[in-house]
Amino acid sequence: MNFSEQLLDISISVNAILRQVASKYNLTMSQAYFLLSVPFEGMPMAKLATLLGIDNSTLTRNFNKLKHLGYVEREQDQFDRRIFYIKLTPNGDEVVDKLNAKIDESTFDIMQNIGIEEIESVHELLENLSWNMVMAQSEIK
Repeated sequence: MNFSEQLLDISISVNAILRQVASKYNLTMSQAYFLLSVPFEGMPMAKLATLLGIDNSTLTRNFNKLKHLGYVEREQDQFDRRIFYIKLTPNGDEVVDKLNAKIDESTFDIMQNIGIEEIESVHELLENLSWNMVMAQSEIK
């Protein structure tokens, strides 16, 4: 199995876990990814759309659903009025904490089958891989 196939297999497995966790909170997988991708300080809408690999209209549709649920809000940049930041509400923070806890719970068994030294090296490798994938994504256009 080559690197691309392994990456795809991992992605499919992670998506399956996230879909199951999201459904416990009546969220779609896309909505869960949206919430999990918003940092504490917020993020410009256009940057979030790029990060998630979706167009602005899809982002807006998901934003409106999540706003209706009370999980997100939009703030206008004080210096550039054309830019809007998406931020989590306290309810959104709570849901993100619950999603992360359930994801951790779901992956606990997997981690039990891996030694502590391997976990540390896998963590470093995944961090490096994640960073490089974000950089590569920004170059795709």
